Amino acid sequence: MIQKIPLMLVFLYKKYKWLKEKIKADFEKKFPDQSYEVYLGALLNFEDYAELPEWVKRELMKLL
Repeated sequence: MIQKIPLMLVFLYKKYKWLKEKIKADFEKKFPDQSYEVYLGALLNFEDYAELPEWVKRELMKLL
């Protein structure tokens, strides 16, 4: 399941052409007690997701 989180985010980001500012605002609205920056940092810790394809990693890096 953990492996699917970055894949789902990249899928939605590409499909709906969301702006990264919108993603951050939506995250903070839905999870007001959590930090988007910490969440994004965890997603970008690619050692935790060793099996991620390179194209997914590149797309995630665009969210910085």
